[in-house]
Amino acid sequence: MSTDPQYRVNFSGGARRRRRRQPPTASRLKGPRKQKSFAYKLLKRGLANLMSPTSTSGVAPPLVNLLTTLLHIQMQISNEVLDILEVSFIFDSFLKHLTGFLSTGDEAAPGNAGLKDQSMALRWVRDNIAAFGGDPHSVTLTGCSAGGASVHYHYLSPLSKGTFARGVAFSGSAFASWTHAVKPAQKARTLASLLGCPLDTSREMVDCLRFRPAEAVVQGQIDMFEWSIHLFTTFTPTAEPTDTKEAFLTRYPYQAAQSGQMSRLPLIAGVCSEEGLYPAASYRGAPGVLEDLEAHWNELASNIFEYNDTLPAAERATVAAAIKQHYLDGKPINENTFAQLVQKKVVALHSNVLSLQALGDRLFAADVARLVQLHSRSGQPVHLYRYSFRGNKSVSNLMTNNNEDYGVSHADDVIHIWQLPGFEVEEPEDVMMSRNLVDMLYSYAKTGTPQFNGVQWTPVTPGSQEINYLEIYGPKQAKMASSSDFGQRSFWDSLGFIENENYNPHIKDEL
Repeated sequence: MSTDPQYRVNFSGGARRRRRRQPPTASRLKGPRKQKSFAYKLLKRGLANLMSPTSTSGVAPPLVNLLTTLLHIQMQISNEVLDILEVSFIFDSFLKHLTGFLSTGDEAAPGNAGLKDQSMALRWVRDNIAAFGGDPHSVTLTGCSAGGASVHYHYLSPLSKGTFARGVAFSGSAFASWTHAVKPAQKARTLASLLGCPLDTSREMVDCLRFRPAEAVVQGQIDMFEWSIHLFTTFTPTAEPTDTKEAFLTRYPYQAAQSGQMSRLPLIAGVCSEEGLYPAASYRGAPGVLEDLEAHWNELASNIFEYNDTLPAAERATVAAAIKQHYLDGKPINENTFAQLVQKKVVALHSNVLSLQALGDRLFAADVARLVQLHSRSGQPVHLYRYSFRGNKSVSNLMTNNNEDYGVSHADDVIHIWQLPGFEVEEPEDVMMSRNLVDMLYSYAKTGTPQFNGVQWTPVTPGSQEINYLEIYGPKQAKMASSSDFGQRSFWDSLGFIENENYNPHIKDEL
């Protein structure tokens, strides 16, 4: 899969080569107009969207939102909110999964095409947004889930340096195990084998994959999962070979950040109280899943908690048992203990010791804690929030096909900011929360300092184990809190995963 911009994959008919075109400038434009250009094609195909306020008091701070698979539906902001904000909005989609992140670990497919797409879009915004009423020196980058991890990746990449002024990572971190591949070439070969492609050389393998039908490629990726209920990630960002031309990142994310390879810019990060509902709500929504999970816990845990590639096979059953003991007290998984898998309520010795949930801790919260603690050393303010407001609707409703209240799911904050079909904000309390979250973004985009309903929001203290965060209970209920073990990070650190602080590139292929 070539990551060169002159290629775009056409799985139904092979790869088409076209002349390289530079993205257009907008120096002579007074607003959006039709043109045969990179940007116009993205807008026309629905892969990007740019909205300018009808009237502003001067130039507007642009806000770029990176769409994810989870939220890749008709997303928009109402004209009413747009007029209030006086901010230019750009919704940017990007190559995902195989087309965006297949890597053979060499020049045939070095990887990170999806992130390079994003970086190209950010450079275009920087160079052209002034023609649309936006301030190129005050771009705010936002994203949720994989989009949130993408925001963090742009802080680490030299390709994106100087393209934005601040970022908001909703429930995402480049440190999370599901956001990067430690054995990308092995995954590429596995897929190629499933699709009957030759494995002799990377070039032959990639050329073959280009000509496979899209349906076969999608099914091949599904077949790579050991448990069909948990379809989380297959192809993800990776460290590219050091000799890659215009590489997005050549180091493991944690190592890059720890070495100081980060844009020293302000950051907001957030998590929801029951992050683990994505994907755990789907377990509740299908018959027999909890029984299957209990019967095959030792085999499946390494898949759903994403440590197949970062822990030796001989240690996985022991770690699976440790997770079950820690979060479920060793009890069997069933209807009665499902809530403990998603959310563990504990009475702590100190009120500032926070416990979230097994899946949410592992997949989201613990690595968001790593993100804010490490980035706070940059000298720029880092603000963290935990969202505990359960609105009238939740993302978990999509996965369970019912309206039961299981808690505050992954992305439940975001659906109060962007308008999504099926998640219309209608109840008075939801409308008030929506306004508060939008005001939070507005204040941050305009001034660099986030505001939420008048609460004094204290940034994370650099070098402190105690993490300050804003607990959002409701539109009129928010207060500062702190945790010395946000996301149960100490437990996850004790399991010996070969990642983040423990990452060793020399032994990754021996797992």
